[in-house]
Amino acid sequence: NEETIRLLFNSTAEGILGADNDGICTFCNKSALRLLGLEGENQVVGALIHDIIHLSGKGDGGHEKSKCRVFKSMAEEVPVHVSDDYFFKSDGTPFPVEFWSYPIFRDDKVSGTVLTFLDITRRKYDQQVQHILYEITRQSMTYTRLDELLLLVKNLLAEIMDTSHLYVSLYDPNNDTFRNVLMEGGESKGLVTDGQRKIVKHIMENGVTRVMWKTELQSMSIQYGFEYDSETQCCLCAPIKDKDKGMGIIVLKSYTDPDAFNEGNAQLLEMIARELSIILQREAMINELVAAKEKAEESDRLKTAFLTNVSHEIRTPMNGILGFMELLSEPGMEESQKELYLSLMHKSGSRLLDTINAIIEISKIESGQVNLNLDITDCSEIMDFHRRFFEKAAADKGVSIILEKYLTGEEAIIETDKFKLDAILTNLINNSLKFTEDGFVRFGNYREENRLVFYVEDTGIGIPPEKIEAVFNRFVQVDSKYTRPYEG
Repeated sequence: NEETIRLLFNSTAEGILGADNDGICTFCNKSALRLLGLEGENQVVGALIHDIIHLSGKGDGGHEKSKCRVFKSMAEEVPVHVSDDYFFKSDGTPFPVEFWSYPIFRDDKVSGTVLTFLDITRRKYDQQVQHILYEITRQSMTYTRLDELLLLVKNLLAEIMDTSHLYVSLYDPNNDTFRNVLMEGGESKGLVTDGQRKIVKHIMENGVTRVMWKTELQSMSIQYGFEYDSETQCCLCAPIKDKDKGMGIIVLKSYTDPDAFNEGNAQLLEMIARELSIILQREAMINELVAAKEKAEESDRLKTAFLTNVSHEIRTPMNGILGFMELLSEPGMEESQKELYLSLMHKSGSRLLDTINAIIEISKIESGQVNLNLDITDCSEIMDFHRRFFEKAAADKGVSIILEKYLTGEEAIIETDKFKLDAILTNLINNSLKFTEDGFVRFGNYREENRLVFYVEDTGIGIPPEKIEAVFNRFVQVDSKYTRPYEG
């Protein structure tokens, strides 16, 4: 019956308008009134539909009747479906619509048109969001600078929200500081006070995207002890995070509109913050891979130089031994000359043996085959032994070997691997003697809290400050040229 039809007519979500062949509205439903911002049928029925939906003559962006696609369907008496158009509310506000216009036939003649339309503002917004996220993802694959990508994000966001005052700051956990990577809209000072840093860090660690208004900002400024910018009406903050780890924050401000941002904007900014976190993680991973590649290349270069030096260290004494053996085979050589050659052969053999032992020790360390054998040891005996052991070698070079202060008695009794400690001290003292042409080499030990510290000092050529850390790396020597004046 008519009542049921009227009930269904007014219960639909779509706006429905009817018009005669002259385009005069003959009926409408409640959804049409609501979508157009009208209060009653008397504002619609009897008026020209084009004037209602396109605001002819009001200069608000509506188009002329001749260009109206609704009237085109009336004139041509054919169905029309338009998925992307704009109607206007009674206050002049445009809104996107999808509409269908179908002729009404009576006795096989067209007697009018029925217009059905939907407000597709949400659909358009969702499409814009998808476009923004797609563009950010697409552009992030080729960008070279983060600030350039963030400017793209700003311009894309400007399509659906106010981005005139935007900044992005990244968090450095090592220094507990924020680094501004994008400052737009006069925010040149950035996070200048400790209070501002505290509130931003609080939002970042809380991990919740939120809109904050003037009263809340004033309250937080008192809580965190920073001067509130009274011009800020509201702001939107989105933390950039990797799981539970804070990476930074995106902030949008409005100085004019307290309703500039809403929950929809917050959801979008949260999705963008998530995309930025993925981009930052990828950038960090790439940087780590580049650093690892450079380190591997440097390691290969140093390994090559090291092997070249090892080869030199093996060939030099071996050539000496073979050369002196050839000389010893000559007849009529004096005994004193033989003794000299034998002494030089012994020295070359010792040098060769030391090199081979060092290579074997390095191989054990690299393969993890070095084991510690802890035992009770009197370290004062080890110190005395090394002083006596190196006295002759030091005297031969004209260098003084000095054993300075060191622990004695019960204090000198420690638990350690005696052979490892002996080998370390031997290598250090031997190295000092090798690179010291005059002056002294002195060594000793002392107690520092619960540690026993051994030291070796010399007046040799030393190590440049920039090389001190490097010498503890694999295959590294201060002078890696095989033409250097020192062996070993």
